[in-house]
Amino acid sequence: MAAQQQELRIVADQLSTPTSAVDLAHAIQPLITRLLNSPPSFDFGTYHITNRGVASWYDFATAIVEEATHHHIPLQVRSIVPHCRHRLPPPPAHRPP
Repeated sequence: MAAQQQELRIVADQLSTPTSAVDLAHAIQPLITRLLNSPPSFDFGTYHITNRGVASWYDFATAIVEEATHHHIPLQVRSIVPHCRHRLPPPPAHRPP
């Protein structure tokens, strides 16, 4: 979107905890090592991994644009406008082809 549009309207009132793929890989690596080294004693199950802190979609979009700019990636975006979800029109319904 930032490569094609001059203005982005991004939701600012929904918070989440984005998780870095690098951090996720670092967390999974010891689990794989444990599984390979001692399969019978490995604790299978669902593991929840997340980074600390919170960010809105607006915060996340701003950080992405700043990082892209830092790395000289060409973008069209000139402004990122925060919006509250309840003020945005509903997205179009997905229609099958």
